[in-house]
Amino acid sequence: MNDFDNKQICSYKDIDRFGFTCDVCGRKVNGCRYINGMSFCEKCYQETFGKDNQQNEIQQIKQQLAEKQNTINEINKEFVQAVHDWKALCAEKDKEIETLKQELEEINAGYDFTYEQSSGAIKELKQNQIQLAIQELEKVKDYICDCTYIKEPDYTNVRRKIDQQINDLRGE
Repeated sequence: MNDFDNKQICSYKDIDRFGFTCDVCGRKVNGCRYINGMSFCEKCYQETFGKDNQQNEIQQIKQQLAEKQNTINEINKEFVQAVHDWKALCAEKDKEIETLKQELEEINAGYDFTYEQSSGAIKELKQNQIQLAIQELEKVKDYICDCTYIKEPDYTNVRRKIDQQINDLRGE
C-alpha cells in the first residue's frame, strides 16, 4: 500500500486547474479521495466508507440474523411436530397392542390351555409387540436421517437415543 492510499492527494495550491471526475457518481469535482485506483468525491466517500455505511451494514446483518433465527424457529416447530406425531403413533400402537392382548385373553378364556401353552402365546405376543416397537423406531430413525435441516450434534444425539432404545428392546 502506498502513502497516497486512503489520503486526499488533491491538495495543490492551484486546484482550480485540476478537474476530477468521481468514479462513483460521475460529477466533476475539484478535490477527491483516491482509494484503490478509484476517485471519490467527498459525498461518495462518506457514503461508501463513512459511519452511515457501517450503520447500514450493521442493520443488514441484524436483518439477516433475524431471518436466520426465524428459519431456525420454523425448523424447530417442524421437528417438535414430527416428534409429537411419532409419540401419537406410538400411543396408537400401544392401544392396538392392548386390544390384541384383550382379544387373546378372551380367546384363551374360551379354551383350556395349559400353562405352557398360555405362556408361549404370551411370549409370542410380547415378541410381536417388541418387533412392532422396533419397526416403528426404525421408521422414526429413517425419517430423522432424511431430515436435512437437523444439524449436528442434535442429529447424532437423537439417533443414538433411538439406537439405544432399539438395543434395549432387543435385549442387547
